[in-house]
Amino acid sequence: MLRRLQFLALMVAAAFAAQPALAQGLSPAQVGAGFREGAGYCLEAGLRGLSVADLPPAERAGLAPSSDGAREMVDDFQGPLWDVLTAKGIVVLWEPTPNTCKVMAYGAPVDRTFKAILKDARKRAPDLDPVKVEPGYEPIVYRLQQATPAARLSLDLKGNEPGAPGHLFRFSKLHATVTREAAKP
Repeated sequence: MLRRLQFLALMVAAAFAAQPALAQGLSPAQVGAGFREGAGYCLEAGLRGLSVADLPPAERAGLAPSSDGAREMVDDFQGPLWDVLTAKGIVVLWEPTPNTCKVMAYGAPVDRTFKAILKDARKRAPDLDPVKVEPGYEPIVYRLQQATPAARLSLDLKGNEPGAPGHLFRFSKLHATVTREAAKP
């Protein structure tokens, strides 16, 4: 609960900035590209059955350990926290469990960014199939799922554009989660 309150305080403070990404010197398109890159790291690790840290160094060269300040943005933080260097300070990646990789950002165009990630994911793994997901608190949601005899991989994208009903903030939020589960017998 304390982390959520800290996150809320951080987001309220950021809401008073005209455009949080611009405050960091990044355009919304640059943040979207960084988020897309972060989702790619999670997807690659998930497809290989690895953690992001276990990817070869050349394949995670665009990541660096994040600052302690970024930990306040993440409510289920465990394990290493990474900055995506192309959008440092705005796009963070973490793995709360061994088979879960998450990316979070704010300030990018949500639907356009998500559609680009879906296209990238289908190129990497053509057997990722779209699954219908009903929107909840986050009105923009997508899911791709891959089922193999050994495991199931899911890519979930959820977010909201600025001014979405029920949201307090004047900027967009984007979340990506890649999960890998052993197949059910």
